[in-house]
Parts: sequence; structure tokens; C-alpha cells
Amino acid sequence: MEVSVTFGRYIVFHFHFGIPSTVREDSVILPQSLTLSREPPILVHSDTYDDDSVSDTIAVEPNIVGFSCTHHIAAITALACYTNDELVFCGKDNGDITLYSTATGMEVQTMYQHAKGIAIKLIEYGTQSNVLASADASSRVMVWKVARTGKAWAAKGPLLDARIPDYAINQLLFDANNNWLLISTLISDIIYNVNSGIKKAVSMEKKVSRRWINHHHDPGKVICVTAEAAYIRSWEHLSDPDAAETKLVLNTNGPILVKDVAIHMNGCILSIELSGSSSQQSTFKILLLSASSFDKSFANTIEPVQRILSISQKMRHVIGSHGKKFLFLDLGMWVCSLDLETFESEYSRHCFIPNEWLSTNWDLMMKVNQKGDLIYVKGHELAIIKRALDNKVGVSMKTG
Repeated sequence: MEVSVTFGRYIVFHFHFGIPSTVREDSVILPQSLTLSREPPILVHSDTYDDDSVSDTIAVEPNIVGFSCTHHIAAITALACYTNDELVFCGKDNGDITLYSTATGMEVQTMYQHAKGIAIKLIEYGTQSNVLASADASSRVMVWKVARTGKAWAAKGPLLDARIPDYAINQLLFDANNNWLLISTLISDIIYNVNSGIKKAVSMEKKVSRRWINHHHDPGKVICVTAEAAYIRSWEHLSDPDAAETKLVLNTNGPILVKDVAIHMNGCILSIELSGSSSQQSTFKILLLSASSFDKSFANTIEPVQRILSISQKMRHVIGSHGKKFLFLDLGMWVCSLDLETFESEYSRHCFIPNEWLSTNWDLMMKVNQKGDLIYVKGHELAIIKRALDNKVGVSMKTG
């Protein structure tokens, strides 16, 4: 199947899925059948948004890494970036946890396996201790320690191997020191001590959609975000009835799910992705909050950052952050960024994601590593878009 990546009105790259890749002289990974249109090497005005003013050119020609076909037909179902920018962990629907190279886009090796044929749903990497947690579709959780030995990688363990008996696992989260692992389902939260295996379970009185995130300043605290409120809890006492609580002013109607939460700009901004009650995959609202509201002087209510509120309506999916840049996929399928510190009315577009790259259930898997490379998953293939943030088109939002 051929997919064209377009910049403005010009077709610049053609991708053919399922064809072995080669490395060209400029170290860019491209499928063998890929053809390049060298004219023109610019981005032009896009007709997607009539209310935005877009500059006509950029100084640097786009440099995109194409899809590379893996040697296995197993689909990639989970993704986590390693601290080394050249590597990424992937979970597959055959139960394998594998290591990929962002330099080649190819699989390096299999690290370990869950039961054969049981899809991996979540991966969480603990940067402090080099531990990797994974959860599969049968609610089995495993934790392994990963390390490099010479040119090869090894996984030691498992440090933890447990099965959660109630509902499907929605989230895995290590504490800042990687001593505790939180496993969250729709009706319970369980924390395991990674070293001793001791567990503490907290049952919910009712089913509540929520996501947990480490406190940006206090490593002993964790923040629980629901569609209505946020709570600061201790890792030692998740069920603390006296935990600080604040109401979230979301201005939404009907039942909603919390799809994801993330901290950006060194703990200054908290993003919340919300989805409709019928679909955990499709984002319908993205909120950006000031993380200072979760400090010692805990606010009674928190409202979204007003200067960013208008552009949040153009966001389809949060990709992540790179320094002060907040990366997102907009409604027109452009990878965009804005400066969280200085944003007033202008943001940048970097590259376009074709509709053909999307899965039928809109389960987007796209991340940015510390180097600024974009990592995108489609089926059993991995795409690395290198230096995408170096290529940008300024977009000015009209006011009034």
C-alpha cells in the first residue's frame, strides 16, 4: 500500500508499507521504493484552516524517515522511549517485549516475553533504575531490569510477575525512585514494592476513570486526576481520606474518560486528555493546567491556562514535550508545537501525518524522544521522523 506524505499542496515523499528499508548516505531510513520530489523543497500555505495565517517557506528541506518493515508480522501495541535517544521499547500483540533502534528503525532484539499470543497493552520504563514494566491483555504484569552487556542487551528477572484479577489494567506508573509500581484498573489501584514484592491494594467504591502522575516537585507524592477533581496522595498511603483535593473546571457535558495526563516544561504545565465515555481512543478535549496549582498551597479549583485555551480546541492528540516545546497533532493531522513559556497567538507546524497511517480505532501511538525525533507506530511498522522540529511553518491565530 502506498502512502503519500504531503507538505501543503505538494507531494514530497511516497511511502510503500511492507518493503525492507535501506539506509541512504545521509543516514535517513527510507523504503527501497520511496521516491522523492525535490521540487519544491518548501512548505506552502495549507488550505486546511481558513482562519490561520501561514508563512510560505521554510529554510530547511524536510527530512523524514520512512516506515521500515520489521521481520515479524506481530503488530506493535505499546511503546516506551529509553533514556538513550537511539533506542525504543515496543510491546507486541504476540506477547514479546522488543528493542528497536531509532537510527535504523529496525528491531534490535527481543528482551523478554509474556505468554505467547497475549497482546502487550502497556509499557512503562523506569529511568532511575533501568526497570521495564509491561502489562498484557490478560492483566498480567511483569517487571524486568534491563542492561547493556557489550553490544547486546539483557533483561534480568522477572523482578515482579503478578496478575490482577478484577478489570483490565489501564495504567502502569513507577514512582520517581522506581521503588514502587502502581497498577491501576477501573475499580482498584495496587502498588507493588519492586524489590520485595509487597503489595498494597485500594478498592474504589465505584468505577472511576482516572490517571495518576508523579508530583512534579515531591517524589513521595502522586497526583490522581479524574474528570471532576484532582487529589494529591502519598505513595505510602494511596487511600488517604484526608488527601488534598481540588475541583477541575472542565466545562464539559456528559460522562467523560481521562485518557492521559502528562507533565511538561520541567513541571510547570500539566496536560489532560479527555475522551468520550464510549471510546478511550478518540480525544475530544485537551486541557493545559498550571502545575503550580498542585504545590503546597493547593487551590480549591483549577481552571485551564487561559492564554493556551483557544489553541487547545485545535488539538487532536498530545505527543509530548521537548524542552519548552509542547507537541501535539492538530485537527488537520499536522504535527505542531508551541512554546509553553511565551505562547500568545503563534505556533508552528512541522510535518503532516496522512490519514492512511491511522488505525481504524484511532489508537494513536506517537512519541518524541529527547533528541526531538518523532516515533510513530502503524501496525507492525515503526516510523522515525528525524529533525522534524527543525522544519517549521509559523501559524498565527487570528483574533476577534
